[in-house]
Amino acid sequence: MRRLVMRIPTLYGALLLLAMNVFVQASQAATKVAVASNFSKTAKQLVEVYSAQGNQKPTLLFGSSGKHVAQIIQGLNVDILLAADALRPAKLEALDMVVDGSRISYARGRLVFWSLQNELIVSGHSKADTDQQLKRLLASSKQVAIANPRLAPYGLAARQAVESLGLDQALSRRWIMGENITQAFQYVKTANVDAGFIARSMAKDLDTGYQLLVPQDLHEPIDQQMVLLNETIEALKFFAFLKSPVAQAIILEHGYDLPND
Repeated sequence: MRRLVMRIPTLYGALLLLAMNVFVQASQAATKVAVASNFSKTAKQLVEVYSAQGNQKPTLLFGSSGKHVAQIIQGLNVDILLAADALRPAKLEALDMVVDGSRISYARGRLVFWSLQNELIVSGHSKADTDQQLKRLLASSKQVAIANPRLAPYGLAARQAVESLGLDQALSRRWIMGENITQAFQYVKTANVDAGFIARSMAKDLDTGYQLLVPQDLHEPIDQQMVLLNETIEALKFFAFLKSPVAQAIILEHGYDLPND
């Protein structure tokens, strides 16, 4: 009996140490961030700046917001979601899957129509001129790349813009659907299609074709929201950084507006 009594504290201590080790490892594990495709380049720079400050480098997972949320609901383990809209984060919040009070807007996206048909451009800078240019470019495009409106908020905004211009029926058979905005961008970049709707953040460094900033009144605002899913030490630190003036300056630099602008 004496030997059994001596082992109980030893066993308890070992289990306690094991539990503490598991907790420490969990708190120090790299933060996993699900990132909307349109925000990939910006997110990479944010991570570079954040890690250069001596912080642990988060792991980024890119894809459409709709697909990310579906995977999170099915059990995908991520700590932060950077979505391309407000609808998907709100859905997770309604399912009680996010940290209370963490759903906030971090950027407002802008939609660009990118065409390789430079010869069709007409002069003019008024709202009416812009609408007419967009209608002319759309009507003359053989195929138009668009992100899947059911999965990608930028695809939904593109469809809304086309509907506002009254061209949805005329273009219904000319859509080339990408799973996300990055795939739609690649269709035009590789000249597989002659035009497409992309995010302004993707258009900043392009030196081919013509870019037309789509008027915001043609579609609903693309307010991009983020949510915190796990309250680990590292996730909390990176989430706080994303709200900092340093992060906001990077977001502006990449072609986004801030939500309150």
